[in-house]
Amino acid sequence: EDIIGLESLLADKKLDVQTDFLADEQGRLLAIGDREAISRVVYNITSNAIRFTPADGIIAFTTRRSGRAKEIEVIIEDNGPGIPEQEYPYVFDRFYKVDKSRTAKGSGLGLYICRTILAAHGQRISVGRSDLGGARFTFTLAVP
Repeated sequence: EDIIGLESLLADKKLDVQTDFLADEQGRLLAIGDREAISRVVYNITSNAIRFTPADGIIAFTTRRSGRAKEIEVIIEDNGPGIPEQEYPYVFDRFYKVDKSRTAKGSGLGLYICRTILAAHGQRISVGRSDLGGARFTFTLAVP
């Protein structure tokens, strides 16, 4: 039901969704984790991307092998304004908001929840600048 809500938000802003998913011979990519919890991570990051990406913008989803065995990386990025580099150390803190002037939207808990869920799975999340110009969030998942 959460994803349906995201689809309507994507359509409202006419955002282009690009995907590049790593897959096995059967066209799938298996990861180890709590499906609901990992879905919450994807939802939180994607809803932020939708909120901050301008109309007619781009949100891209990529999965790829990480540099470590038994692990993949999931990358969600956009062509919005991005996050200033000096804010990177704080974006996963509880109640932290990059744009203090946007007090009406968001609790500042979404990325904190992402980090907490991924830490419980023994995984990592990081933030950076996307080649698209906006924010880029990368998190890892264990594979069988």
